[in-house]
Amino acid sequence: MKKIVAFMKSMKLSIVLLMVLGAASVVGTVIPQNESPQFYTQNYGSLFNSLREFLDLDNVYFSWWYIAITGLLSVNLTTCIILRLPRVIRQMKTVPEAKDNLAENKFLFKAGSSDVEKLFEVMRFKKPVRTGDNTYASAKSTFGHLGSWLLHLGILFIMVFFTLGNIFAYETNLYGVPGTMGKLEGKDLYMKINSFNVKFRDDYTVEQYISNIDILNKEGDVLKSGDVSVNSPLRYNHYSFYQNSMGYAVNLKVYKENQSIYEDVFYQSEVYVNDDKRFAVQFVSFYPDMEMTAEGPRIKSPRFDNPHMLYVIFYNGYMAGMNVSPMGRPVSYGEYSFTVDNPTEFTQINIRRDLFTPMAMAGAAVLLVGIILTFYFVPMTLYAKENQGEWSFYLISKKNVDTAKSNLLFKYENYRRGESYGS
Repeated sequence: MKKIVAFMKSMKLSIVLLMVLGAASVVGTVIPQNESPQFYTQNYGSLFNSLREFLDLDNVYFSWWYIAITGLLSVNLTTCIILRLPRVIRQMKTVPEAKDNLAENKFLFKAGSSDVEKLFEVMRFKKPVRTGDNTYASAKSTFGHLGSWLLHLGILFIMVFFTLGNIFAYETNLYGVPGTMGKLEGKDLYMKINSFNVKFRDDYTVEQYISNIDILNKEGDVLKSGDVSVNSPLRYNHYSFYQNSMGYAVNLKVYKENQSIYEDVFYQSEVYVNDDKRFAVQFVSFYPDMEMTAEGPRIKSPRFDNPHMLYVIFYNGYMAGMNVSPMGRPVSYGEYSFTVDNPTEFTQINIRRDLFTPMAMAGAAVLLVGIILTFYFVPMTLYAKENQGEWSFYLISKKNVDTAKSNLLFKYENYRRGESYGS
């Protein structure tokens, strides 16, 4: 049992598990997640598809092995945190006895019959306590012992609450052109898109996407309004509304034997299929200001100066044609025809509600405090040992020993100079 406990609180185990989780996260980033089996077969081959099914490589962060590693790391960190806390508290409360600490490489300086307590004060240490025969000591920055412990605690908080957030968080997407209102799936909340603007720089690269939205209840009352932009979500009652992406939309009109059978907003990547499923149109891409080159069409500018839509026609289940069409020009195939006009941009808003986010952020704050304590508040102990009326001072510090020695010697020399000036 002792060996199991020792293994579970091992720092080496923590490092190994963190490295494995890091590698797994890279796999989850490199391999597209939640695609169709045909996608993986086409892009990675049938052998990978078998491996994908066994290891859930298309859903890495919810796979059995990823959850197992996360669980083992959680147990490891929890064991470290619980078992090391009493020792950390003892280290903070007690001054280490001299014993073997007064080695020659820890020596600072010798002083005469000066007031020992005064010298400790000069060195910015608390009043010393007796730790042995003719030996006094005082510890400084003892709360630095908490640094490593808080690092473990912060990592545990972030990992556990981030995982719980991914498992239990509510997430959905709504998209549309200005004037569109949609219902949050499974909720009595609605979102209305009032406006959408794209800010471009002089070189036509995007500076910012800005959506103005209303959040409404089922009675139609506006609960909150505001702008949503990249890295600046709108928040309401633990819901966060993020600017996710944008695209283009047109007004699609479909005719059969010159009779209008359909008219609605047609969004990029959507497919319109008529009732008898004989005729379908896919909105493949959009060129707001098209320029035809030897390599094909390209976007000259983001302005709607010469807008064209790239489309694909399907007829009786087969791809029948693919081309670009300007706004307003009829495109015919068989007894069907369609036109597109009124091009505009649409916005996509990602809505997420994660009740564990504040706790994960608290973990990040704890982790930051642990880093500060670990690197900037190094515990050290100053000893003074009397021998035949002369006091020898020693410094014990696990880190930055040379720097700490230099600082203390500088303070001591300043004190001595002040004494000599006073005399």
